[in-house]
Amino acid sequence: MPKPRRELQSAEGIVEVATELFYRQGYDATSMQDIAVAAKINKSSLYHHIRGKEELLEAICRHAFDQLNTSLQEAESSDAGPGQRVLLAFAGAARTALADPRGTSIIIRLQGKTEVARRVKGWRRDYEQRFAGLIGVAQKSGDVRADIEALMLARLVLGLVDWVIEWFEPRGGSYSASSIEAAVVAVAAHGLAGEGGHLRAE
Repeated sequence: MPKPRRELQSAEGIVEVATELFYRQGYDATSMQDIAVAAKINKSSLYHHIRGKEELLEAICRHAFDQLNTSLQEAESSDAGPGQRVLLAFAGAARTALADPRGTSIIIRLQGKTEVARRVKGWRRDYEQRFAGLIGVAQKSGDVRADIEALMLARLVLGLVDWVIEWFEPRGGSYSASSIEAAVVAVAAHGLAGEGGHLRAE
C-alpha cells in the first residue's frame, strides 16, 4: 500500500505555486487540481489552507499592491521637492514591479467582473489617483510639465512599467532589473531627446 504524500506546503507556498501557474497559463485555465499537483499536495488538503482559486488570486494581487503602496507612501512622505517626489514614486513603482513581475503581470492581465477583479480595479484606481496627486503638486511648482492633465500623465508613465513587465526576463535576460529601473526613470524624466537635442511632436 503506497504511503500518503506528506503535506509540506504552507499557505504562502501554495500562493507562490499559484502565482507561477496563473502567470504561465492564465487564471481561468488553471484548476485547483493543477495547483494541487504543482504544490505536491492532495487536492482535498488545499482547502485546509485556502477557500478557493479567488482567494489565491486576491492574495497575489494584494501582496503586489501592498508593496506598491509602501513605495508610494515613502515618496509621499519624502522631504524632497515636488518633482523629485514624482520620480521617487515612479522609481518605486518600477522597482516593485520588477521585483514581482509575475504578480504584476497577473494584475495587468486581470479581466472579468468577479469580486476580486472589482477590488483590484479599485486598488489600481486609488493608486493612480495618489500618483496623479504628486504630479499635480509638481505641475504647480513647475517641476513637471503642465500641458498634460495629471491623471493622464500618471497613466502614461505607469504604462511604461506595465509594458516592461511583459518582456522582462527575471532569470537570464539581457537586462538586469536595476538597469531597467534606471532606464524607465530616465525616459520618464527626460523623454527620448538626446543630450543637447530636442524632439518636437508634430
